[in-house]
Amino acid sequence: MNRDVYKSVIAQMNVSRLFWASLSSLLIVSNVLLAYFVVTADTSEKTTLVPIGFESEFWVHNEEVDPEYLEQMSLFFLDLYTDYHPSNVESRFKMILKYVEPSAHGLLERRFDSEAQRIRNSSLSSTFHPSAIKIRETTVFVHGILQGLVAGKATDPDLDAVFRIDFEHDHGRLFIKTIERVIETQSGEYLAYE
Repeated sequence: MNRDVYKSVIAQMNVSRLFWASLSSLLIVSNVLLAYFVVTADTSEKTTLVPIGFESEFWVHNEEVDPEYLEQMSLFFLDLYTDYHPSNVESRFKMILKYVEPSAHGLLERRFDSEAQRIRNSSLSSTFHPSAIKIRETTVFVHGILQGLVAGKATDPDLDAVFRIDFEHDHGRLFIKTIERVIETQSGEYLAYE
């Protein structure tokens, strides 16, 4: 009788061992498959944004930006940069500085301070009406009509004013590297405005 009990205990242990060995093998295979999935999975995502005050949606994906995003942001920053009068120029320039790339912040801040001083001293006002936009990677060129006022009197409008905004994109955030007026040459090159 002991021999029969012994054989049944061995049989039960063999079944139990087979069950646990099979379960362990299954878990190893599932862990290998899971590890493969984690390593090969595309975890990047494309985010579509429609902020308040913008005309259309745009997307941001990894280190890529929708040209529509660059266009809309350029128009927003150019409005701050070119539509001013002596009493609001400082606050408009400070708003732009919040979005400037850290390495360019000091230079643009000094330039904006000197421009704001000149605007206040000369009682200048300005408005810009965009008419065309050209995008080259993360640089945007905006053509339009620039109308100025000196002490409340209109100056002759500049019918082909061009502004350049260089952007830096970093993990979904857009920073301004520079914003300035430029001149387009006959060959399509852009030179600094003097």
